[in-house]
Amino acid sequence: MYLQITTRCNLACSHCGFSCRPGAGKHASWDTLQQMVSYATEAGEEFITIGGGEPTMHPGLFDLLKLALAEGLYCDIITNGTKPNTMLRLATIIDDEDYYTFCDDQDANEYYLDQHVIQNPEGKLTVGISDDYFHQEVVTIDQRVRTLWNRRIANGSKHFRWYRADYQTAIAIGRAKRTGTGQLRECICPGLFANIAGELKPCGCPGAPIIGDIWQGLTDAGQAILTKMQEYDNNSDCYFNR
Repeated sequence: MYLQITTRCNLACSHCGFSCRPGAGKHASWDTLQQMVSYATEAGEEFITIGGGEPTMHPGLFDLLKLALAEGLYCDIITNGTKPNTMLRLATIIDDEDYYTFCDDQDANEYYLDQHVIQNPEGKLTVGISDDYFHQEVVTIDQRVRTLWNRRIANGSKHFRWYRADYQTAIAIGRAKRTGTGQLRECICPGLFANIAGELKPCGCPGAPIIGDIWQGLTDAGQAILTKMQEYDNNSDCYFNR
């Protein structure tokens, strides 16, 4: 299940399917984040992807992560890796060696409920950094972060990843479609998708309908749409953006 916790981003990459950019977008509320985790758990989801926008811009990221890991969910964060202190703390959580710290590259506000140690004894956190041509043209990742990720990957860790898109693998949705960057017509974030308002969709594509919400669950019609979507071969085309 994909949790879109924010539509804010500090970059405006040409291949972005959500057309995110600096100075625009919103964060999901803390109540919505909590309910996202509750819904995922009650729905029997074992894996969640935490994305955006840029998820590390959400000041409630660590509170969300603490809650999700405590519920036993496998968490996969997809980030542009541009906030070095945040990235280094995420690495300590992956290693279950978190410590009391304040990430000064986070926006401090009411979302920071606590800064207690986040436990990850079962190794259920994976963090992937988007590091490709589209990101490299607008950002430089801190060398400490790059070195750490490369070292852990070289040592065989599957919890540290690089995501590298190119013109052949970028999906033609949003800004990627307008700029001609995206070539594929696959789904963006296929599978159950919760947006920042807590609405549920069968995928992240703009044409996908609302099929329920995280408070009331899927509607009967929404369940039928999700089932039909899961039967569709989204490797060749998006069902809702054909």
